[in-house]
Amino acid sequence: MEDVEKNAPKLFCDVCQIIEGKRSLLSTTAHAEVCLMHWNIGKRIKEEVLYNKRAEYGKEVVKKLSVKLADRYGKGWSDRKLSHCIRTAYAFTLGDSVRSEYPIGMNAPEIHNVD
Repeated sequence: MEDVEKNAPKLFCDVCQIIEGKRSLLSTTAHAEVCLMHWNIGKRIKEEVLYNKRAEYGKEVVKKLSVKLADRYGKGWSDRKLSHCIRTAYAFTLGDSVRSEYPIGMNAPEIHNVD
């Protein structure tokens, strides 16, 4: 029992380091996945609007889509949020700009186009 008491602080410290290291990695990974999700959403909307080549059509698409997404996933999918996704898709091309956001040694996930 004395050995357990003696080693407890080191064990606690080691376990804390493992937890904190993984939390940081999870946070980074989750953030990167959210960024890629926004980019893919914006790209898909952009393609829909460009296909029909009408700005008014695009505004209507974004409004209607935001209502349906908010019904399904909650209030975080406003037309303003979708506009942000579209700006993200215009601002970045998939390649070095998106993949370079990943920490060294961490591979970006595969992007599956919605084409």
